[in-house]
Amino acid sequence: MAQTPNPFIEVTRSFSFKKNIGNYQSLDLFFSQKAECSPENAAQTSRMLVEFCRNEVAKDIAELQESHPEFFRADRLIIRPIASSDTEARDEDNAIERMREEREQVDDQIDHINTDL
Repeated sequence: MAQTPNPFIEVTRSFSFKKNIGNYQSLDLFFSQKAECSPENAAQTSRMLVEFCRNEVAKDIAELQESHPEFFRADRLIIRPIASSDTEARDEDNAIERMREEREQVDDQIDHINTDL
């Protein structure tokens, strides 16, 4: 008895973030997701999976930036979720800019304290 071929294909996408946090240690965040779809929808499914994976990693980074800011002091790399609209993008850009300014102020204060020591 012959099997009917599966009309769907499997698409797997992932997103990874790695950062050296010093003393031969690294922070490594990875998210992977897969989905079945028709061959005609493979490109769209792929884009959606990449966006989903990137957003999940961005959420983890945001949480770690809150709980362990020392991991992110050396560089100001911020990976943020992909906005689904122009308004969300502008709001996120403004929030990111405010975060950068606040972080720079804190870094300046720390540098000033270190110079006084």
